[in-house]
Amino acid sequence: MKNKLTAFLLLIAAMASCRKDGNQTTSTSTSSHPLPLQYHPAEQAFPGIQGQVIGIQHGTDSIYVEKKGGYYVWMGDIILDEKGFKALQKPEGITTDNTFTEDPSTLWPSGQVFYTIKSGFSAAEQTAITDAMTSWQTNTPIRFTARTNQTNYVLIEPGATGSGFGSSGIGMTGGQQTISLESGNVNNPITAGVVMHEIGHTIGFFHEQCRADRGDWINVNYNFIYPNNSSNIYQYQTYYERNQLGWQISQLDFNSIMMYSSFDFLQPGTTNYPMTDLNGNPFFSQRDFLSAGDIATAFYMYHPVYVRVTYTTTDSEDDLTYVYNAGTVTANFYSDAAGTVPATLTYPLLLNIGVTSTNDCQSYVTENTNIIINAGNPGTVSIGQFQYTNTYDANEDPISCSSSTAGVAPGVGYWQIN
Repeated sequence: MKNKLTAFLLLIAAMASCRKDGNQTTSTSTSSHPLPLQYHPAEQAFPGIQGQVIGIQHGTDSIYVEKKGGYYVWMGDIILDEKGFKALQKPEGITTDNTFTEDPSTLWPSGQVFYTIKSGFSAAEQTAITDAMTSWQTNTPIRFTARTNQTNYVLIEPGATGSGFGSSGIGMTGGQQTISLESGNVNNPITAGVVMHEIGHTIGFFHEQCRADRGDWINVNYNFIYPNNSSNIYQYQTYYERNQLGWQISQLDFNSIMMYSSFDFLQPGTTNYPMTDLNGNPFFSQRDFLSAGDIATAFYMYHPVYVRVTYTTTDSEDDLTYVYNAGTVTANFYSDAAGTVPATLTYPLLLNIGVTSTNDCQSYVTENTNIIINAGNPGTVSIGQFQYTNTYDANEDPISCSSSTAGVAPGVGYWQIN
C-alpha cells in the first residue's frame, strides 16, 4: 500500500531530531599584536627525539606523523598509540582540520569533561593543572568533573623526562584519552598556560596558525621551518592546503593560547623565522591566559544556536495511482530551545546541508554541502527543496518511488530542534 510515503515522512522527521541545550553568546575576538615579550616554546611531544616521518595518503590529501618510539606524533603535540594511528589511516578517521573541530561527535556533551589526575605531579605542577581547568571553566561553557565511572574521560598523567607535552586527540575521542605533561623539567616546566593549550586540543581546538585566512595577517615560509621535514611543515599548513573542509570565526588571533610564535621551529643562530607579521617582523606567542578569541570559539562550539527546519509544500497531487509532493526547505535560528526567540549570530555560521535522494525508496544516497549564514539576524534562510513521487497499481500497491530532500546535517555551532 502507500507505505512509502509514511517512510519518507519519517525520514524527514529524523533529520530534524533534537540534540541538546545551548545558545550563542556575544563574546568578541582580538587579533591585535601579541601582548607578551617573553618566548613560550610550542608544545611538543618527545621534543628531543628525531622521529621517522610517515606519510598517509587519502585521495589528494597527505597527512604526516612522526613515529617516536612506540608512539605516533601528529601536529606536534597530538600523541597517538597504535590504535589511534590505525584510525588515522582510515579516511573517516580524519576530523576536520581547522582552528576547531567541525565533527559534532567529538564535542563533550554539554561541555562536561570528566577527568582523573594521576599521582606523581609536584604541588606546583598540580596547582598549574587546576589553575588551567579553572581558567577554562570560569571563562567558557566547559565544566570539569572528577571521574567516578564515566566511560569517556581524560587522564592527566605525568610524563617521563624528555616526553614533552601532548594530548591523545582532538575533542572527545571515546574511552580514556590522555594529556601527558613532562614532570620535573625545570627548564620547561608545567605551567597553567601549557595545560590550557593541551586542554584546548582535548575540547576540540587546533593550532591557530592553521586557519585558512592567516595570509591576511601573517607570512609563513615553509622553507624556514627547522627541521624541514614534512611532519613539521604539516603543522603550519592550512586546511585548504590539505584539501580539507574547515572553518574559523573572526580573524587570526595572535593572542590565542593555541598560536605558535615566530621562534618555534627556527633554525638556531639564524633569523629565518617560519612566521612573521605582514611587515616581516617576528612575534611572540603567549601561554598566560585564554584570549578573547579562545573564549569566543569555545562559546561558538559549546553554547551554539538552535536551528528549526521547515518543509513547506508548494505543489502536490494525490489520486489512487499517483502521489506527488514538492516544496521548499527553510531554516530559522533561535537562541532558546523552545524556538521562540530569534537568534542574532555573533559570527558567520557554517551550516552543513545534506541532500538525500532515492530512485526506489529502498537505497538512499546523501550528498553533503554547506552554506555560510552571515552574522546578524538571519531570519528565514532557504536551504533547498524537497520532492517525492509514488505510483501505484489499481490495487494501490506501489509500482515506483523516488524522492529528494534537503535537510540540515549535524555540525558545530548549532543544534537542531523540532
